[in-house]
Amino acid sequence: MAPSRPGVNSIKAEDFDLNATLSCGQVFRWRIHDGRWYGLIDNAAIRIRQIGKRIEYSSSRPIEPERIRGYFNLGVDLDGILKSIDKDKHIHKAISGFRGLRIIRQEPAECLISYILSSNNNIPRINTLIERMSACFGERNEKLNGVSFHTFPTLKRLSSECEDGLKACGAGFRVPYVKETARKVSSEKGFFDRLKGLGYEAAKESLIGLKGVGDKIADCVLLFSLGKNEAFPVDVWIKRAVDEFYFKGKKSTLRDCASFGREHFGEYAGYAQEYLYCYIRSQKFQ
Repeated sequence: MAPSRPGVNSIKAEDFDLNATLSCGQVFRWRIHDGRWYGLIDNAAIRIRQIGKRIEYSSSRPIEPERIRGYFNLGVDLDGILKSIDKDKHIHKAISGFRGLRIIRQEPAECLISYILSSNNNIPRINTLIERMSACFGERNEKLNGVSFHTFPTLKRLSSECEDGLKACGAGFRVPYVKETARKVSSEKGFFDRLKGLGYEAAKESLIGLKGVGDKIADCVLLFSLGKNEAFPVDVWIKRAVDEFYFKGKKSTLRDCASFGREHFGEYAGYAQEYLYCYIRSQKFQ
């Protein structure tokens, strides 16, 4: 397939909700400007919006339409996935409210470091921290329609930076985690390809062996970048949803919640996690 041409490109996007997909917390660097979403895919700046069952986009550099489809997971059978997880009234309401939300396929290295930076942090601060780190250590500044993005730093660059430089970006106690994990992953050629070829449990064990990576961060990386759809990341919102909807208000452990999610929803538990996350937050802020 030919790369996207200069100007605006359009591709089919049925059973898709761009706004829900980009605002549900699974990815950090996308932002809205002039009524469009702006972000980076493969280090190209992207300007994108949805019009009915199509998405229109332009890019700072040529990028194949199929890559856009792959990033937003437009090729998967969302209807079949949602039918498989639609097992109770709670997830049914979540699906009805956020139909079209899809799991993005992020670049694994950026996803891993971003979620390490998310530890004990909130989304606005995470976004600021990632942008500062990219501005300081990213290799390029991509511009599109007056909006600019610094590319995310390579793992080798992060592993070689001094701690003071990373601390100046606001990474705080996460600095040694970022440096050591970046060093370890970059030293193993094909690290993420190896994980993609493993089953869920083995891949998770490899990630948890990295500094600063626990159950939640590992599950986020597995779900959002490595295609392990059974992963069920648990944060305070998901724990609240599981305790309230399924455990009748009984307090559970984080691992209890994760085990329940995988067992109850099956091979696409990660999709259930994202829909429940959006639903419980929407109820809280009504």
